[in-house]
Amino acid sequence: NEAWDEYQDAWATANYAHGVTVGLIVENDVADARNGGTGRVRLVRTGRDDAPLSVELGFGSGPWAAELNKDFRLVGAPRSQLPGVKPGEVAVLGSTVEIPRGQRELALQVEALPKTARNATLVKLQVKPGSGYATGYPSSGEVVIYSPGK
Repeated sequence: NEAWDEYQDAWATANYAHGVTVGLIVENDVADARNGGTGRVRLVRTGRDDAPLSVELGFGSGPWAAELNKDFRLVGAPRSQLPGVKPGEVAVLGSTVEIPRGQRELALQVEALPKTARNATLVKLQVKPGSGYATGYPSSGEVVIYSPGK
């Protein structure tokens, strides 16, 4: 069957040419500065995990888009076990994060930063294509942050 052959060819190409993929899963889509609630996101890799993997994240833009380190910060979730971070410490992250060797997932938290605006803003996250991996599915998600002024 020709369709089956095409499917197998596509799978083989994806599996061998892009053996490692990274997807993004939103677990909690609201970060509220009033009560300390955080948005939660997981990066999930498929394929080999015998080396650390640097993953580039993109953040959306537009009138309601939140800005990294202005409206929110991205931190390693407690269960992430990031290298060099002692228990109880918070690892503040930027637009490049590292999935440690031997780990298939990296848990991240989106923390709303205090501000004076009363409007909710939107964190648009996406896994950008990078060296050593292809984007998985889903590769993007959104977290609403709420941080009213006093």
